[in-house]
Amino acid sequence: MASNPPKLARKKRRGPPTLCTPERTKTIVDYLGDPNATIGDACAEAGVSRWAYVDWMRKGEESEQEPYRTFFLLVSEARSKQAKAMLELGDAYATDGNKSGVSWTQWKLSKLHAKSFGERQQIELSGPGGGPIETQELAPQERKEVIVVLQELEKGGEDDAD
Repeated sequence: MASNPPKLARKKRRGPPTLCTPERTKTIVDYLGDPNATIGDACAEAGVSRWAYVDWMRKGEESEQEPYRTFFLLVSEARSKQAKAMLELGDAYATDGNKSGVSWTQWKLSKLHAKSFGERQQIELSGPGGGPIETQELAPQERKEVIVVLQELEKGGEDDAD
């Protein structure tokens, strides 16, 4: 009697199926075709959370894993086209001498595409006279006291009726 060859084991995906479907990807990409569309609105239209969107983009950027890689590439292209459309709108406003239109376009780009067009701010902390901030290690008992005070503040603070 001839034995059957063993079947190759396939890696099965654990957990529920992904919500990152071609239909949802298309919905998000199509929605982002509108220069005024936000990612939050596109996610709502597709029926997914903003957290899911961020997770899918991260997975698609960091790996070749499907369907996330395709999602990342298509959404990135749609966002680039969206930014280009906004820039063209800003150019049209500038050509017409519409300063408020140019300002609005700059503001909108800074919100929709903050990494590329947002204001970059840097905050520097220093001690007295611009010197270093002095720190000290708390003793274990002092740490416990600070934790108790913070927990009381978190609960609504102490009554200062004294």
